[in-house]
Amino acid sequence: MTYNYSVYIGRFQPFHNGHINVMMGGLKISNNIIIMCGSSNQTRTLKNPFIYDERKKFILDSFFKSFQDRIYIEPLEDYGNDIEWVKNVEKKVQKIIKTTSENKVALIGHTKDDSCYYLKLFKKWKYLEMQNFAQIDATYIRNIFFTEDKCKIEAILQKLMPKEVLKFMLDFMDTKDYQDLLNLYKVQHA
Repeated sequence: MTYNYSVYIGRFQPFHNGHINVMMGGLKISNNIIIMCGSSNQTRTLKNPFIYDERKKFILDSFFKSFQDRIYIEPLEDYGNDIEWVKNVEKKVQKIIKTTSENKVALIGHTKDDSCYYLKLFKKWKYLEMQNFAQIDATYIRNIFFTEDKCKIEAILQKLMPKEVLKFMLDFMDTKDYQDLLNLYKVQHA
């Protein structure tokens, strides 16, 4: 392996096959991967419908045990200041890796649009761009989640995400949290 750790930052709202592709790329080049699960201090919104613990479970449940032992997942809070946010990410990673001169760290990700500007803010780590997988996009998935019925959601999303994530999402549709979000979606898109 070229690196001891790869770091992957995302919101994973929801976790999908494109995320798995990036993670597998990270696991090919490093012994371990650190997933920084963003917006962990946010309440449920249309952009962030799932809380940190749910997303952590999505990720771990999507991998065999042999891979789970190489995956570290940390909550990552939003900041209003990029400099403080970068320091927080570096501090959290530092706690995990206990840096020695032998530890080599790479930042991995996929630059899908301008919202990925943060990938260029980290000067301590080499950035490695990962390929987009099948043009999967979490925004598209969330729009389907709030506009279609269960049968159609299952038919569309089963090819885009791990079955464990899809099952959770379908079950989540029966909760008050989902109904509240759905009502908000309807109001905003009326």
